[in-house]
Amino acid sequence: MSKAMKWLVASFVLMGALQLSRIWWQGEAAVWVNSILTVAMFACTITAFFTWFKDTQR
Repeated sequence: MSKAMKWLVASFVLMGALQLSRIWWQGEAAVWVNSILTVAMFACTITAFFTWFKDTQR
């Protein structure tokens, strides 16, 4: 599995955790958990794209 694919898998795992956190967390804690997981998910997706782009330029 390529590095980019591993980053995408991590992004999908975080997306699943984000969906489950909406069930588990409530109130103010839910806002913080959802914000952190959303930022982490997009960071993994962006890292996957740039990793893929760097690998294709070789």
